[in-house]
Parts: sequence; structure tokens; C-alpha cells
Amino acid sequence: MRLTAAALLFCVSFLLPLPARAEERGAVSVRVSGVEGGEGRLVVLLFDNRKGFPVKTDRALRRLSVPASLHAVSIGPVPYGTYAVSVFHDEDAGGKLDANFLGMPREGVGTSNNPRTSFGPPTFRDASFQLDTPVKEIEISLRYL
Repeated sequence: MRLTAAALLFCVSFLLPLPARAEERGAVSVRVSGVEGGEGRLVVLLFDNRKGFPVKTDRALRRLSVPASLHAVSIGPVPYGTYAVSVFHDEDAGGKLDANFLGMPREGVGTSNNPRTSFGPPTFRDASFQLDTPVKEIEISLRYL
């Protein structure tokens, strides 16, 4: 039995995957509290994995630097998924978190979920959240050590 070109095309079309739905995206609205003074900048970092979290700015998926007097920012659009946000108060506007010789921050720091840690920075897992709505609102409280 011979298949015509149209019949062959019809059969092959069932083997091809359906076009994917447009990737759903949302925004993360970050409100920062506990900022001491309005000098310098707030550096807001969005991570999609643990590599570099919480302060390696070059490993962040998104990086925003805003005046310290601005206590709210929106990051997006980003695909729905698992993320963590870290913020530090870059008081001298040097672009990086200043730390003492032990590695303890000299500037205010905070992460999403505001996890308490006894030693060292919080993990990505402790700070992670699901972005699965058009807007995810989070509040981060800065801590000065």
C-alpha cells in the first residue's frame, strides 16, 4: 500500500511535539527594612542556585544597585522557579560587601526568608522561595553585625 504525501505528513504530525506554552514569568518585589542611614547603595542580588549565594555579585542571575534611601525594588520578569535574594548595604558604594579579617560583614546584610544563623551566612536552601505567581512580595530585614 502506498501512502500519499498528505497521508504521510498527517501521520508524522502526531510524532512531533506540540508547541510549548509561553514560559510563565513573574516579578519579585523586594522591600528592605532596617537600613541604617541613607548613604551609599543597596545591592540586591537574585540567585537561581547556591553557587555564589549570598554575596558573589558575578554569580547572581540579576544584580540591582539602588540608592540606600530607596527601600523597595522589583526584579523581573524572570521565569517561574526557585530563587533566593540577598541584599547588602554598600555604605561606601564600592560595589562589594566589606568584611573584616574574619570575613564578617562590616555593612548591613540580609536574605529572603530572614533565616537566623548562628555561624556563617545562610544557605541558598534556607533563603529560597518559589516564584509561581505574577508578583512575589518579600521583605528582607538588614542586620548589622
